[in-house]
Amino acid sequence: MEDLEKMLNAFLLSGAPDSARGAKVAWSSVCTSKESGGLGLRRISGLNTAYGIKHVWNIFAGSGSLWVAWVKRHYVPDNLFWTVDFTSVGSWIWRWLMTLRDLTRPLIMCHVVSGRQASFWHDIWTPDGPILSRTGPTGPMVSGVPLDASVSSIITNGAWNISARSR
Repeated sequence: MEDLEKMLNAFLLSGAPDSARGAKVAWSSVCTSKESGGLGLRRISGLNTAYGIKHVWNIFAGSGSLWVAWVKRHYVPDNLFWTVDFTSVGSWIWRWLMTLRDLTRPLIMCHVVSGRQASFWHDIWTPDGPILSRTGPTGPMVSGVPLDASVSSIITNGAWNISARSR
């Protein structure tokens, strides 16, 4: 991406794709908004990150695409998207998408309907964020609720059933 931006910079400022020598304007100034005096061009790395976040969003939004169905079947079948170590799984693009999890996580709120798809500990389904971030790593041990539990798995007859769990 850096090399591509250098080529864009050189071509825009000097007309040649290999050197921006003699340019009177910094590339960072060109990439600022028009309101701030720039040309409003966007940095490629920022666009790349935005598109990556969109892919992560599609996994949760159930966009109906073939790619999302394949990812859910082969990579995240047990709703453990936030916790599984993907450093040696999948293509380099998939591993790069997984580096965006911390950036994406606060942006995805889980709307609980049946509770089968919502992770009790990891998804943001309460106004306070993921429950695990409130309880800390000892939360599952103290409550007896498994780390991979769904919201529906701790409800019995319409009531929370946490205290009856084996410890």
